[in-house]
Amino acid sequence: MVAVKGPAQGDAATPPEGWDTTTEKTGAPPGIDQGWGYAPGATWHPDLDKYPFSLARKVVTDNLADGVFARWLSRIEKSVAEELTKPAYAGLSKAETVAALRKALGREELYPAAVLPPQWKERMGAQTHAVMVSDYDLIKQAVSRQGQDFEALHYLSVQQVLDDARVVVGENAQMTIFVSNAAGKWYAAILQRTETGKGVFFKSFRRSTEKDARRQAQKGEVWKSDL
Repeated sequence: MVAVKGPAQGDAATPPEGWDTTTEKTGAPPGIDQGWGYAPGATWHPDLDKYPFSLARKVVTDNLADGVFARWLSRIEKSVAEELTKPAYAGLSKAETVAALRKALGREELYPAAVLPPQWKERMGAQTHAVMVSDYDLIKQAVSRQGQDFEALHYLSVQQVLDDARVVVGENAQMTIFVSNAAGKWYAAILQRTETGKGVFFKSFRRSTEKDARRQAQKGEVWKSDL
């Protein structure tokens, strides 16, 4: 098992120096005390890059099915909702609210949500095929989803989004994926590679439209399209 430290406060797409190292004494990332304050599985997980795609994909799928990831999401959603009832958040802009929530609730936790198919790993220039979700990004998404009927548990289908992508647009270190379901509803997901290529983060997941997919395809480099 490998302990991985999440991104520092601020830019969740760029983990701090030493994010992929561990402390010899504790076996944990620098500054992390492996106590009960950390969600099981959100900090500890297998080193997925030791496995080929198919096996790594199965490991992640099995882990997501055990309920730990769902409980982690629910805990963050509940914590954000409770924190936002405090008077200190009144009058803050969305950016200020996210920054304050990250400071109050961020635990630098990560969880593997999917595995990049080889072709997307290569196109992104990534050195890892593990797609991570951070609590910092989930906190931001919890704020963005306010008033929408789009739940955090949709993150459980991240792998299916990668597998069933209809439109993929690449731009620098970012990859935007559009997918539609049997009911004709469209969704968009954004993945971002760290500068070193050692990390790939699932940054956001939202409702979308075919029109949006076509518009985005005109702006960036189209890696895939079946429109």
